Amino acid sequence: MNSIHYVIFGGAGYTGLFLEEYLSSIEERNKISIVTRNESKKIFFRRPNTFIVSDVKKIKNEKIKIINLAYALDKTYHQTKASTFKLFNNIEMLVKNNNVDCLVHISTIVLTQNFGISIPKKLKKDSIYTYSKLLSEQLVDKIKANNPVLPVIILRSGNIMGPGSTWAVKIAKSIENSTPITGPKKYPSNTTFVGNLVKSIHFLSNHELDHKKLLLLNCAEFADKTWDEWIIPISELYGKKAQSWNIEGFNSLKISISSETRRLFKQLKTNSMLFAYKSAKLKNLILLALDLFKIKSAESNAKKSLNRNIPVNIPDFSEYSLQSVFLNEISIEKNKFKIPTESYFNFEQSLKLVIEWIKISGDLDDY
Repeated sequence: MNSIHYVIFGGAGYTGLFLEEYLSSIEERNKISIVTRNESKKIFFRRPNTFIVSDVKKIKNEKIKIINLAYALDKTYHQTKASTFKLFNNIEMLVKNNNVDCLVHISTIVLTQNFGISIPKKLKKDSIYTYSKLLSEQLVDKIKANNPVLPVIILRSGNIMGPGSTWAVKIAKSIENSTPITGPKKYPSNTTFVGNLVKSIHFLSNHELDHKKLLLLNCAEFADKTWDEWIIPISELYGKKAQSWNIEGFNSLKISISSETRRLFKQLKTNSMLFAYKSAKLKNLILLALDLFKIKSAESNAKKSLNRNIPVNIPDFSEYSLQSVFLNEISIEKNKFKIPTESYFNFEQSLKLVIEWIKISGDLDDY
């Protein structure tokens, strides 16, 4: 087997660590370049054929496969847009300067939940996270349009479960601290196991695909598994029952925060317009202020109005944003495009590995 040069953006993150290990195990001669500005990440990569690259201009005239796990998430929409364009300028530079076999871009299943299997042409500012992911897909689509013969795949990942993943940590901490984690109904988890995700990335980056069109796929092999199927075995490990959110309070908080936020934004906009005509230079400052405007006041007022009727289990806004994943009622359908799953981890194996990680890393002495 000939060695392959993989260039991975975001390779120093959670999924990237698993992907680098898997690609190295497939073929030791594979060269892997992890693109990151943080050279301290070298500590994670000890294999002789894995390199940290801070400047993609150094990669020239090579045959490469590009895998993008990265996305830009900044304080404001404006900053997020600028950072996202900077990321994709680097990807475009690699495409221009090298013989690229394929581009595999990892996105999020949140976009499928919101827009179906398509890339919307208009950007929505519902959340900076969704905005960043959608803008990234649009820029991938642009790269494909400019390079018609380049095989391009967008893989929308489900909620990633695995040893040490965000969702595994969230579930374990919530059970340990006896804080609410899910709702009274059986909500679909729309999950993928990290080991299966990296195998899918490897398969797609080495499979002969129709290069005439962009391929858009979901990766959520455990989409039909409910959150309870993950949570209950972990709660049994702690000898505790997982707590549920008060859905009435949860939905009421959403409505109250939305109402308070609109009121405060209207007030800010009214005050800002008094200065808008005095100086053109203030235009960007006003837009930045609107973008940076915090909703802590809205959250506080919403809680005050709700606490009279629902005194417990009122999440703060950041908690609400995270918990909405556990309460999503949309189940993602499986793809028509078949990725061979014979070597995939099944659900029981995936759950077992998550539980083993909790036993090793968690404080279970008292349970």
